[in-house]
Amino acid sequence: MSLYERLKNAGADIDNHYSDLYVKKTPKVDNIIKQAKKDGLVFDTGSYFRNNIDNELWIDIPFMYDPYWEKRIK
Repeated sequence: MSLYERLKNAGADIDNHYSDLYVKKTPKVDNIIKQAKKDGLVFDTGSYFRNNIDNELWIDIPFMYDPYWEKRIK
């Protein structure tokens, strides 16, 4: 299961910009990302940013938004 699928199944707040996956930072999300790193699914969690809408901390994970790639394959 991809990182995107794991986060989606866990009910994480997800958004994107093209292929970059944005996910709201929570302890649950941190654990999912930590496990994904151990599983070799992700190597760089990118950067953190403050969301302009909710003023919460989010994580930008480059190239990990699955729907972008699925659409490009078709």
